[in-house]
Amino acid sequence: MFNLKIKRHHSSSCGVGDSSCEAPIFVALTVKIKHHLKEEYLNSIRELMPKIKSFEGCCSIYFCEHQEGLGEFEFFSKWKSREHYNKYVKWRSDENIVEDFEKKYFESEPVWRFLDLKSDI
Repeated sequence: MFNLKIKRHHSSSCGVGDSSCEAPIFVALTVKIKHHLKEEYLNSIRELMPKIKSFEGCCSIYFCEHQEGLGEFEFFSKWKSREHYNKYVKWRSDENIVEDFEKKYFESEPVWRFLDLKSDI
């Protein structure tokens, strides 16, 4: 089973109590990949992850495969604010990355969830 975990070092500006942090959010993105394109998709993600991690406002990101091995993957990311995440999505949309990935690799519609941090222990 392929499990890729990539983590960006957390900066102090991404903590709950830090006054320089506007309103940190977590984004969970679930995607189901066409089985015959799985390896190609994983290679594409390996190339994209450094760009995501270095985008302004990205505190950390993880890419995981469901243990059931059904072609389902999850991205979990922490952003300084929803505004930072929206800027990232706009940048990706302007490059047609999201649309191209959906058409080529996704078996079904991706599912986004936005979560507010309530406790940082």
